[in-house]
Amino acid sequence: MTKIRSKIQFNPQRLEDARKASGKKRSYRSIAEEIDVNERTIRKSYKDGLITPELLDKLARALNVDTAYLMGEFDLFYDQLNDEEIRRKYKEIFLNPTHHPYSQHLPDEVDYDNLIASLLKMYSIHPDCYFDMTSAAKLVFRERLHSSIYRVLHSYFPDCPPLTISI
Repeated sequence: MTKIRSKIQFNPQRLEDARKASGKKRSYRSIAEEIDVNERTIRKSYKDGLITPELLDKLARALNVDTAYLMGEFDLFYDQLNDEEIRRKYKEIFLNPTHHPYSQHLPDEVDYDNLIASLLKMYSIHPDCYFDMTSAAKLVFRERLHSSIYRVLHSYFPDCPPLTISI
């Protein structure tokens, strides 16, 4: 019996941009070998615009780009621009993969459930709102939350290093 994995949407163009920006002119074959997956799996995800959270994370780590970038979370404003010159400039500056480096999740010793439940309670949000999310949604939520917290911490404590932890 095959294992069914939930897939999430991502922006294949961002994957292509990150691959080209990695500076090594890396092929999908070399990336697949590096992250120990079949090249066809990457190409199918690229073609379909759907990817497992696990593969998304592996690709993001290998290309040193944030998972949110690959998911196209920074594209909303870009997609609404009509002027080609402004679109080109926005893509060149704000959608440059080098401006969105990979940041890893919190260390394993952190109790995610307790941390997030406490945080949600501070804002009068019932923790079940988090616990009822799909695992893919939880992954994205934690990544975005971590990224936001890190930006604030880094602004007050410039020596605060980004977390880089292997899963």
